[in-house]
Amino acid sequence: MLQTYVLKLAKSGSDGEKVFLLLESGIRFHTVQVMYDKPDAPSNFTLKLRKHLRTRRLEDVRQLGVDRVVDFVFGAGDNAHHLILEMYAQGNVILTDSNYQVLTLLRSHRDDDKGLSIMAKHPYPMHAIRLRQPLLLDTLKAALAAAGDSTAPAARSTAGEGLDAAANGSAAAAGAEEEDQLQDGDDADLTTSATAATPAAAAGGEGGGKKSKKGSKHCGP
Repeated sequence: MLQTYVLKLAKSGSDGEKVFLLLESGIRFHTVQVMYDKPDAPSNFTLKLRKHLRTRRLEDVRQLGVDRVVDFVFGAGDNAHHLILEMYAQGNVILTDSNYQVLTLLRSHRDDDKGLSIMAKHPYPMHAIRLRQPLLLDTLKAALAAAGDSTAPAARSTAGEGLDAAANGSAAAAGAEEEDQLQDGDDADLTTSATAATPAAAAGGEGGGKKSKKGSKHCGP
């Protein structure tokens, strides 16, 4: 069940600027310009937050390890309190003391397989937080070398396919050029034949005309 809470923060001094910090379990946190409407009857969780965080100064906001967990630190030293916002799965909002002993929380959770239990009067499982690990140069080189070895066969295969495709394309182009040359040769032969036939037809037509004239002479009176 997702819940939204708004914390009213004010800078020191009589004219201190007020900032409203919105926390939504499992989803988000950011500042807002206006205060949301308050419910008529605050929940027990809200009352406990007011009891432990009222008049305390927000000293720090930080991420725990590399997980989606944000730690809001109110107060300092032994009087510090941690308001922890978990932004994964169903989400959670947890209030602890300076030693990360859970005072109250929005949702209790227990995972026997992982040895985790998040509930009131129990320590928050800081040991389960995934910490940032420094990236050594040798580790980076080994990872890059392994990635290169895994991609080399695929690159060679792709290159081979590219050469085959280029060879097939060249062969197809050569075949098309040869076909064009043959077609051009056939067109040339047809043109020559037509040209050679034209004088013969002209000669035949001329001879036929002469014969017609002689025939007309013999048939006359």
